[in-house]
Amino acid sequence: MLSSFIRISSILFLLCTGVYASDTALIYHSNYQDAHTNVKDQLEADGYTVTLSTSGSVASNLHTSYDVVVDLKYNSNCGSTCKTNYQSFVQNG
Repeated sequence: MLSSFIRISSILFLLCTGVYASDTALIYHSNYQDAHTNVKDQLEADGYTVTLSTSGSVASNLHTSYDVVVDLKYNSNCGSTCKTNYQSFVQNG
């Protein structure tokens, strides 16, 4: 749970500092209460087109498809492939 909080905090920090000027976002979620809909609503209010996903795996093409990725999968462990895909996303800006 702490790692999810750190990821979310890092992504939200990047959003708030204006690093991303584009308009596509992906939210991975577990249908846990309404956290994903709250984030979706805020991103849409900020002009983003938001995609929601409950997929158990993190896509390898994140950096070519999305400008912002929020991981709210509270009950999922991010394995080595997941970490590699997130690292690629961050390294590709």
